[in-house]
Amino acid sequence: MTVDNPLGQWRHEIDTLDTQLLMALAARQQVVLKIGAYKKEHGLPSLDPARWQAVLASRKALGEAHGLCPDFIQGLYNLIHDYSLELESE
Repeated sequence: MTVDNPLGQWRHEIDTLDTQLLMALAARQQVVLKIGAYKKEHGLPSLDPARWQAVLASRKALGEAHGLCPDFIQGLYNLIHDYSLELESE
């Protein structure tokens, strides 16, 4: 890497962040599985619409506070939420 071409360093930073992101998603998945088991054991529904709306609103606000587009955050969390519901129902 040179001062004139810092792409290598930036790409390394992205790779490191992607690894951390995937590790966080894997850890989240483990918690989702615990929640799913608890809900099944106690006869609770997989989806609590009011909670989901509150979570989505807070994540969008947090993302926006960090300079992220709310529409991007909503799309991302919709994907995460849909996958979590699939895991909970298995």
